[in-house]
Amino acid sequence: MLTIVTDDVGKHDLLYAPCSMEMYRLQHGSTEYHANCYDNLCSAFRELGIEPEPLPSSLNFFMNADVAADGRLSLLAPRTRAGAAITVRAQMDLLIALTSCPASTCNAGGPIRPLGFEVFS
Repeated sequence: MLTIVTDDVGKHDLLYAPCSMEMYRLQHGSTEYHANCYDNLCSAFRELGIEPEPLPSSLNFFMNADVAADGRLSLLAPRTRAGAAITVRAQMDLLIALTSCPASTCNAGGPIRPLGFEVFS
Protein backbone atom coordinates (compact mmCIF):
# COMPACT_ATOMS: atom_id res chain seq x y z
CA MET A 1 0.00 0.00 0.00
CA LEU A 2 2.90 2.35 0.82
CA THR A 3 6.52 2.39 -0.26
CA ILE A 4 9.07 4.09 1.99
CA VAL A 5 11.06 6.48 -0.21
CA THR A 6 13.24 8.18 2.42
CA ASP A 7 13.49 7.63 6.16
CA ASP A 8 15.61 9.74 8.53
CA VAL A 9 15.01 7.44 11.51
CA GLY A 10 14.70 3.84 10.29
CA LYS A 11 12.72 2.49 13.25
CA HIS A 12 8.94 2.37 13.35
CA ASP A 13 6.34 0.15 15.00
CA LEU A 14 3.56 -2.15 13.83
CA LEU A 15 3.04 -3.97 17.15
CA TYR A 16 1.39 -1.41 19.43
CA ALA A 17 -2.26 -0.55 19.00
CA PRO A 18 -3.18 3.14 19.27
CA CYS A 19 -3.33 4.25 22.92
CA SER A 20 -6.89 4.39 24.23
CA MET A 21 -8.89 5.18 27.35
CA GLU A 22 -9.02 1.43 28.06
CA MET A 23 -5.20 1.35 28.00
CA TYR A 24 -5.03 4.32 30.38
CA ARG A 25 -7.46 2.59 32.77
CA LEU A 26 -5.64 -0.77 32.68
CA GLN A 27 -2.04 0.45 32.72
CA HIS A 28 -2.28 3.68 34.69
CA GLY A 29 -5.50 3.42 36.71
CA SER A 30 -6.94 6.51 35.02
CA THR A 31 -10.51 7.33 35.93
CA GLU A 32 -10.77 10.64 34.05
CA TYR A 33 -10.56 11.26 30.33
CA HIS A 34 -7.06 11.38 28.82
CA ALA A 35 -6.42 12.39 25.21
CA ASN A 36 -5.53 9.30 23.21
CA CYS A 37 -4.62 8.17 19.68
CA TYR A 38 -7.66 5.91 19.31
CA ASP A 39 -10.09 8.78 19.86
CA ASN A 40 -7.99 11.16 17.73
CA LEU A 41 -7.96 8.75 14.78
CA CYS A 42 -11.65 7.83 15.09
CA SER A 43 -12.57 11.52 15.22
CA ALA A 44 -10.59 12.22 12.04
CA PHE A 45 -12.40 9.44 10.17
CA ARG A 46 -15.82 10.50 11.48
CA GLU A 47 -15.20 14.06 10.22
CA LEU A 48 -15.09 12.47 6.76
CA GLY A 49 -18.31 10.53 7.35
CA ILE A 50 -16.54 7.18 7.84
CA GLU A 51 -17.35 4.97 10.82
CA PRO A 52 -13.87 3.73 11.80
CA GLU A 53 -14.67 1.04 14.34
CA PRO A 54 -13.13 -1.38 14.50
CA LEU A 55 -10.11 0.84 13.88
CA PRO A 56 -7.55 -0.79 11.55
CA SER A 57 -4.04 -1.51 12.84
CA SER A 58 -1.81 1.52 12.94
CA LEU A 59 1.65 2.15 11.55
CA ASN A 60 3.41 4.04 14.33
CA PHE A 61 5.96 6.21 12.57
CA PHE A 62 9.01 7.00 14.74
CA MET A 63 7.82 4.86 17.68
CA ASN A 64 10.77 2.98 19.14
CA ALA A 65 9.27 -0.29 20.36
CA ASP A 66 11.44 -3.19 21.49
CA VAL A 67 10.71 -6.89 21.83
CA ALA A 68 12.77 -8.45 24.63
CA ALA A 69 14.13 -11.99 24.47
CA ASP A 70 11.24 -13.15 26.70
CA GLY A 71 8.69 -11.59 24.30
CA ARG A 72 7.82 -8.57 26.43
CA LEU A 73 7.12 -5.38 24.53
CA SER A 74 8.43 -2.03 25.72
CA LEU A 75 8.70 1.53 24.50
CA LEU A 76 12.14 3.09 24.39
CA ALA A 77 13.11 6.72 24.02
CA PRO A 78 12.45 7.91 20.48
CA ARG A 79 15.35 8.00 18.02
CA THR A 80 14.00 11.08 16.29
CA ARG A 81 15.30 14.62 16.31
CA ALA A 82 13.45 17.81 15.44
CA GLY A 83 12.92 17.88 11.69
CA ALA A 84 13.18 14.10 11.22
CA ALA A 85 11.03 12.89 8.34
CA ILE A 86 9.79 9.88 6.47
CA THR A 87 8.57 10.06 2.88
CA VAL A 88 6.16 7.41 1.64
CA ARG A 89 4.62 6.85 -1.77
CA ALA A 90 1.06 5.57 -1.93
CA GLN A 91 0.72 2.61 -4.30
CA MET A 92 -3.09 2.96 -4.33
CA ASP A 93 -5.72 5.42 -3.19
CA LEU A 94 -5.57 5.61 0.60
CA LEU A 95 -7.23 7.42 3.45
CA ILE A 96 -4.64 8.20 6.11
CA ALA A 97 -5.19 9.73 9.54
CA LEU A 98 -2.31 11.05 11.65
CA THR A 99 -2.01 11.73 15.36
CA SER A 100 0.84 12.78 17.62
CA CYS A 101 0.61 10.38 20.53
CA PRO A 102 -0.37 12.07 23.83
CA ALA A 103 0.75 9.08 25.96
CA SER A 104 3.45 9.91 28.49
CA THR A 105 5.23 6.68 27.46
CA CYS A 106 5.81 8.12 23.98
CA ASN A 107 7.63 11.29 22.98
CA ALA A 108 10.30 10.65 25.64
CA GLY A 109 7.68 11.23 28.33
CA GLY A 110 7.20 14.84 27.32
CA PRO A 111 4.26 16.77 26.00
CA ILE A 112 2.74 16.18 22.60
CA ARG A 113 5.23 17.09 19.91
CA PRO A 114 4.26 19.01 16.77
CA LEU A 115 3.56 16.84 13.74
CA GLY A 116 3.72 18.15 10.21
CA PHE A 117 2.86 16.49 6.93
CA GLU A 118 2.68 17.35 3.25
CA VAL A 119 0.76 15.64 0.46
CA PHE A 120 2.39 15.72 -2.98
CA SER A 121 0.69 14.81 -6.24
